[in-house]
Amino acid sequence: PPFATIVINFYRAPARLFVTGGMELPSAEGITQGCPLAMAMSMDSSLAKLVKDFMELANRLIDVCNKQCSAMTVSLSMDKDFRSLVRLTSAKTFSPIIIPLQSALSVSLPADFPAKEHLPFPVNVAMIVSFQDRIEVWPSMQKPKKIWVKCSDGSTYEMLCKPKDDLRKDCRLMEFNALINKCLYKDAESLKRHLHIRTYSVVPLNEECGLLEWVRHTSGLRHILNKIYR
Repeated sequence: PPFATIVINFYRAPARLFVTGGMELPSAEGITQGCPLAMAMSMDSSLAKLVKDFMELANRLIDVCNKQCSAMTVSLSMDKDFRSLVRLTSAKTFSPIIIPLQSALSVSLPADFPAKEHLPFPVNVAMIVSFQDRIEVWPSMQKPKKIWVKCSDGSTYEMLCKPKDDLRKDCRLMEFNALINKCLYKDAESLKRHLHIRTYSVVPLNEECGLLEWVRHTSGLRHILNKIYR
């Protein structure tokens, strides 16, 4: 859910504090009220700035998703149509935010337990620096937009801004496919035949739109079937 929903759920009512003997006291003290995120933000001021930039970036990307386009529109300009997003990422104080790629979001478990020095996430990950000016508008009914993200590793990555679709189901499907891949990797015959499902990152921005990692060198099932039946 959006970050605002999380905060509202934490602070909609006083926190419940249980005292020895069965008593319960409502707590309206301070800024944390037992919220782990709020406690971390109160101890580290840079985290509050990071969360603020996260929310601003998400809102600006939602604007890209929901941009109304005519049937004849094939491209948009980031500099002209989404100046607030350009100003956000070009600011010197913009926080380092990881581009949501499958490789950056995948968790690796340690081979042996306990593993005190194990790092579950990749260390050297690409951070968002800016966006290319050109935005490609796809001719489907929902008008998804393909954007190019320039990152700190010198590479440019493609992402798809998809509107009018609840991507939370797609996100759960990718998590399920990741579990299937783990099962395939454990099977000797599957491993010998290199069987696996190609997964990609899905980032829901709200209930109606989100970001999809662009997978290169692939074809949609519809295009394949059209070629066969024509």
